[in-house]
Amino acid sequence: MDIEGPSSVTLTGSGSWFQWISIIRKYAVNLGIWDLIDPQQPTRTAINLPEKPKPSDVKPEAVTITDLNDAQFKRLESLQNDYRVDLQTYQRQQKALLIVQQHIIKTVGSYYDMIATEDSVLRQLQLLQGRLKPTVWEFEKRS
Repeated sequence: MDIEGPSSVTLTGSGSWFQWISIIRKYAVNLGIWDLIDPQQPTRTAINLPEKPKPSDVKPEAVTITDLNDAQFKRLESLQNDYRVDLQTYQRQQKALLIVQQHIIKTVGSYYDMIATEDSVLRQLQLLQGRLKPTVWEFEKRS
């Protein structure tokens, strides 16, 4: 997914912050990740690589699947199915974060140095917001 057209607003300072962040928000909402990167939210859900279930998750002393009875084996299979769904969700979120991050890098203009060493999209947006989001007074003055 390449983000082009009128959405290619370059962040040039406080005056372009609201338009720029609204475009980032629109893409993130469509990709299903805005709740993960919204710089205004005090808390958010972390995305972590799901852990693959092991026989010991069903039966603590189990080392291999041969240590499980039929019911325990079925429970492990159910956990593995849940894991596959969680892994697909994680991979989709990671891909979406990459798309948004690529757009940020392409459109952040001269503010790239502020985020150059930061890998987290959320943290990048927080840094940019802290520096560029106009105060109410500045916003009203421009209007």
